[in-house]
Amino acid sequence: MIRRLMLCLTLILALSLLRVQASAAQAPPEEGTSVAVLPAPTAHWVFLYNLTALSSFAPSTVVILDGDSQKILGMLAGGLGSSFAIAPDHSAFYMADTFFSRGSRGERTDVLTIYDGKTLNPAGEVVLPSGRQLTAQDNATIGVTPDGKLLLVANMTPATSATVVDIANKTVLGKIEMSGCVEVLVTGNRQFVSLCGDGSMLTTDFDDGGKATSQKRTAAPFFNPDTDPVYALPGIIGQTAYFLSYGGKIYPVDLSTDPATPGTPWALLSADEAAKKWKPGGIQALAVHQKKGLLYVLMHQGGEWTHKLPGVDVWVYDVKTQKRVKQLKLESMADAIMATQDDQPLLIAAMPFNPPAPGNVHVYSAIDGKQRGALNDLVVAPFEHIYGW
Repeated sequence: MIRRLMLCLTLILALSLLRVQASAAQAPPEEGTSVAVLPAPTAHWVFLYNLTALSSFAPSTVVILDGDSQKILGMLAGGLGSSFAIAPDHSAFYMADTFFSRGSRGERTDVLTIYDGKTLNPAGEVVLPSGRQLTAQDNATIGVTPDGKLLLVANMTPATSATVVDIANKTVLGKIEMSGCVEVLVTGNRQFVSLCGDGSMLTTDFDDGGKATSQKRTAAPFFNPDTDPVYALPGIIGQTAYFLSYGGKIYPVDLSTDPATPGTPWALLSADEAAKKWKPGGIQALAVHQKKGLLYVLMHQGGEWTHKLPGVDVWVYDVKTQKRVKQLKLESMADAIMATQDDQPLLIAAMPFNPPAPGNVHVYSAIDGKQRGALNDLVVAPFEHIYGW
């Protein structure tokens, strides 16, 4: 009986082994994992830049969102206080980063990383001279020329300058000094403008070799930095930059001249609204729609120096009439807004901290203010900026 049982077990094991061998012979060969590719871009893609606190030494990130579906398409992770820019033809993304060899200490390395616009894989990098501007970033701390050939990175050591990078050859061409002026708002293939500490603006022309050929300031300051400072990043419509002030004024500057020419400032607020302490506020308080000629301003009620407070009101102004044309009410507090540039634009509003949740991004129609959707528990950094194409 035992011998029969052992024979049966042996036969079962033999048949099992044959089945395994047959399956192995028929199994398809293993293949490497394919690289995901982003879908074709639309006008409603949104780039949410998160700058973590400098004291945390955590990497900055850029999250790519589809404004229509409110889905995350991809993410870039950089270094400390990264700067972000998009190639004019959308073929690449750029991040200027700072790293320390021991995390929060050690040897500092500043580097520009070039990412493929479809796979988000690193496609190259350029080591930068030390001194890249480490502040709450916006898209005037880095800029790509319209022809896509050169890139500028703002420096602060504390002396201010701009590093010029040849993108194709991945080399640093040189450094342009801009004493007393900060940031690099690109206005032409070989031109950028910078805000200066006295309220004036510097226009810098440079050559293909990265050397300044001309630097001219406005004839006089166009705003008073002591009594009514402006947000560093303007809204640009056509060839005019519209600077928003903490007190609720618009300072237009014509960028088509060399140097730039300031226009006549105008007030966003009536006397009654000013008396009720309405003011612009937020990290990114101004958005524009270029084709429609509209300014979107994030508003709140507060006292002096409350220009960083969030709000739920967005007031919309026509730059031709200099009049408010509508008021939009947000569903949730926001301290950054951005409008897409198509005929059916979206208004994107972000809030980094929205207790008890870490933060959120809300999507609205920029035409009637109706909410289209939201992403919660997404924004976790204390500073963020929203970019579009």
